[in-house]
Amino acid sequence: MLAPAPELGAHNDVVVRVGPAPRPRPASPSNPSRLPFDGVKFADFSWIGVGPITAKVFADHGATVVHVETDKPADRLRLVGPFKDGVAGINRCQFFGAFNTSKLSLQLDLKHPIGLATARRLIEWADICLDSFTDGTMGKLGLGYEAMRERNPGLIMASTCLMGQTGPRASALTRSAMPTSSAARNGLGDDPGIALIALRLQRVLR
Repeated sequence: MLAPAPELGAHNDVVVRVGPAPRPRPASPSNPSRLPFDGVKFADFSWIGVGPITAKVFADHGATVVHVETDKPADRLRLVGPFKDGVAGINRCQFFGAFNTSKLSLQLDLKHPIGLATARRLIEWADICLDSFTDGTMGKLGLGYEAMRERNPGLIMASTCLMGQTGPRASALTRSAMPTSSAARNGLGDDPGIALIALRLQRVLR
């Protein structure tokens, strides 16, 4: 036969002899461990998509990323919807906000001597420099790898320009239909989401 359920308080003496229950550990330690890229420094001159997303991954995992922009013109992604509350504005783009979280932000005019000097100091400080300019642009500004590695020998530089830094299309300014037509030739144009984004970019960047 099954024994009847104990009455309330029947085993209190046993519980008291065992002693108090251990205190629960805090959900997070008082000194959390370092993130994987803590201490890594990025100078992020990239824009629109691939570069900003790449730098964001490092920033989300501890790197110090300084995102550099100009308003001549503004990052094209700022001009593409969807916008907050459906109202257009350079500070209201959902995509731009999503791609640039966890970063510091700096606006520079790279055509002005002071802005250029500030950019040079930023790259001297950085471990990694990322840009999205077409072939030779950073070099013409005096910010290319050959020039900057003399000031920062350990510097790593990477470019996310759409057509690459070398090859027959390296100097192409791919602001309009070329990316869309290239995607279509490779079958990506069949994706309705990609097609919609490409159409929006074409309208903004023409």
